[in-house]
Amino acid sequence: MVSEIAVILFFISMILEIAYVFSQITNEEPVWKWAEDVAVLFLMILLVSGFLIQENKKEWLIIGFYLLGFLAMIYAIWGLYRQKKKRSQILNENSIRQAMDQLPCGVCFSDENGRILLCNLQMHELCQMAAGDYLQHLGFFIEALEKETTVRKIFLPEEQELYQFSDGRVWKFQWYNFLGSDGKNITEMAAVDVTNLYENARELQRENENLMEVNRKLRSMYERISDSVREQETLAMKRKIHDDFGSSLLYIRKLLAGSREMEIPEQLKGLKKAVNIMLGSMEETREEETFPEILEKISRLGVKADIDGDIPDRGIACTVIRNSILECATNCLRHAKGNRLHIQIRKENEEYHVQIRNNGIPPAKKIQEGTGLSALRQSVVIAGGTMKLLWQPEFVMKLTIPDEPVK
Repeated sequence: MVSEIAVILFFISMILEIAYVFSQITNEEPVWKWAEDVAVLFLMILLVSGFLIQENKKEWLIIGFYLLGFLAMIYAIWGLYRQKKKRSQILNENSIRQAMDQLPCGVCFSDENGRILLCNLQMHELCQMAAGDYLQHLGFFIEALEKETTVRKIFLPEEQELYQFSDGRVWKFQWYNFLGSDGKNITEMAAVDVTNLYENARELQRENENLMEVNRKLRSMYERISDSVREQETLAMKRKIHDDFGSSLLYIRKLLAGSREMEIPEQLKGLKKAVNIMLGSMEETREEETFPEILEKISRLGVKADIDGDIPDRGIACTVIRNSILECATNCLRHAKGNRLHIQIRKENEEYHVQIRNNGIPPAKKIQEGTGLSALRQSVVIAGGTMKLLWQPEFVMKLTIPDEPVK
């Protein structure tokens, strides 16, 4: 039984040795290297044959046979390991193909006639999606790309043509020509997945379009602001001229009627100012009048103002309310034959609510807005407010003006 186990061990060692010899031959090892192992194999066959024909096997012979079989097995295993390691380090066609198949990009090489010399799996898959078959000829693949039956050609700024396949991915193809070792032309075609680059470029393009739209709106807004500023300046000038002319005419009329409310020097000073305004010399009235000056001005005209509330001291609301009081005072004298204004001012929710009445004759019909009231309404609208004129049962001007911050 013991001798049979030793023979089996030797047979296993011989099989491993045969495999070792074949691996050396396939790896194109020199003849003298694998010839040595062939000699070892024959020696092992002779040893097994001699051991088997021995009838009375002594104990030391059996132990020695065991040792020789074990050593032969170790030698064969070690030789196979070295051949495997050496084979993994040898660069051959299979190793090159395996390395190319692991690439995430597509690569193929063709001769000058378009016949495929080497192609990796990724390029085969792209050709399968574009042409419905594996890549066999370079011209066949290029023709399928140009037809755009299953792919879509897209463009990016500063980029060559890109192709979007049915799976949604975008690929960039590049071609290179070089001479092979035999002096013939070889074409390399490479395909790179640029899906992320394409999506980022599209997103950047959309953002640029949004920025252009925002810039367009900003330019339009600046133009409207400029027009609004010019309109407000023109309106303010018209109002100023209208108010000054109106108050000057009323003042001259009051003097001609023989008013003795002021001393002669003051009357002469006021008359000089009114005449200068009528002649177009308004240097003295260019600056915007303050609210106390407005009250003094309408007082000189003969109109008193009863104010319930606080007038804002600055901002567009202050300007509009001040101009409204001056306009209502002028109309009170000219049309209603009155001499007193009742002004109520309330502030609610960041808005001023103003009501102006007078003690004159109520209007007989709906009020027709002239130059002064039209200019005042326009200034209220520009300020973002509203203006209502009531004529029954008495005259009431109602204003709503937002309290905008001073800029």
